[in-house]
Amino acid sequence: MAVTCAEGIGLGALGIGLPDIVIFIGFILRGIYETALHYGFTYDTPEEKLLILKMMEASMSQGEEWIKTNNEVDMFLVKSKNTEHTEADLFLQIGKTADVFALDMLLAKFIQGLPLIGILGGIGNPVYYSKIMRYVQLKYHKRYLLEILKNK
Repeated sequence: MAVTCAEGIGLGALGIGLPDIVIFIGFILRGIYETALHYGFTYDTPEEKLLILKMMEASMSQGEEWIKTNNEVDMFLVKSKNTEHTEADLFLQIGKTADVFALDMLLAKFIQGLPLIGILGGIGNPVYYSKIMRYVQLKYHKRYLLEILKNK
């Protein structure tokens, strides 16, 4: 959390906004991967990649869209072992996740591209990171508990 804050504010002070998106997404993915491993799940299978993208989309969604995507994540947690996913599903989900992130974060990253004023855009990094990670940790915990119940 502190690293994302320092990184966002530092790049914002220098007026570097759009390149921060790549760095920030890397921090988010690293946090998600660590969470997956903490609960005993891998993150490199196509099914897991699809789940991670769905969780990222849901964590950034709002209103009716959040309800829909959250239900999709919950259904995925229950059915992921029994469902075959194609590469097309993965690419479609990449687009959906990118759209949600673009809508929510593009203005902040544009502001971050202005020297000194960009600090305000960089302050959003820990807010977004916290929001995403809380959701992901909750869903992995739920998945872990569902696995325990299945194995009893």
